[in-house]
Amino acid sequence: DKNFVGEISQIIGLQKYLQFGTVEETFQKLRSTFDRHMKDLNFSTSIENKHQMEKDNEALRKDAEFLKKYLDNIGGDITDLDHKINNHISEIVTLKNTFEKRHYTSQIINTVCDEFLKMEDYSSPETFRGKIVKRTRKIDGVELSFKELHISHDTHNFEVSILKRINNCHGIIKIFGLAKESNVLYLVTEWAEFGNLKEYYSNHDVDFDLKLKFALDVVHGLNFLTSIKILHRDVKSDNVLITIDRHAKIAYFGLSEEFVTATRNVGLDIQSIRYTAPEKLLNPEYKYDIKCEVYR
Repeated sequence: DKNFVGEISQIIGLQKYLQFGTVEETFQKLRSTFDRHMKDLNFSTSIENKHQMEKDNEALRKDAEFLKKYLDNIGGDITDLDHKINNHISEIVTLKNTFEKRHYTSQIINTVCDEFLKMEDYSSPETFRGKIVKRTRKIDGVELSFKELHISHDTHNFEVSILKRINNCHGIIKIFGLAKESNVLYLVTEWAEFGNLKEYYSNHDVDFDLKLKFALDVVHGLNFLTSIKILHRDVKSDNVLITIDRHAKIAYFGLSEEFVTATRNVGLDIQSIRYTAPEKLLNPEYKYDIKCEVYR
């Protein structure tokens, strides 16, 4: 069944079947249907062998157990504390599709969009890093990053409001919203005390355990982005930020090319070619996919 194969090849679809324990049941139904068609066609080859069926069932159970452990350990917050599918995922995917296909109405925008953050709720600039400024939220002392954006706010407020909904993933930088001061628009995210991963490696000794932790953090983030069908397209040390508690978090992603370009420090990066997937190098028309993402 093409639909079954397609669903279990995606993290969110696989999790659905694992959650309700229906992988084995669906597999058995498909195998029975296949055997029946083989007999109808008078094919001499048949997989209806009791010993083989027992081996298949045992292999399937082991695979299901392994996958459950995988999703619990590095699933990227795809499941909640009860090991059920995170309810936000379906909502985010629906809103993402609505945004990308331009199927939104003024009513949808008004329902989804959040109000702009009020600058008076934050301290004066404390630390400057290029176009990024650190400010503190007065009510609770939370340190936040304000990055100046040169884009129109109408559509992108809708985009940012969608991206705010993925803040429960620990491997992704938290987005708090947009703020305006005079005619300047800012993207407000959590503050990364140690800058990006490249800077951290340059300024600190990194032992094996911390390297492994950073790698798992990035895997968490990538898995979650994959589950909501967002491809980062430029996962590298410059775009991974390190927080005060030494969590590595993926940053500078979005739903539109304009927004992504505005948030990243875009420049000529010849080194990136070294990490481009071979299929993309051989064929520039090759559609960028999760395999290309993982290769980087």
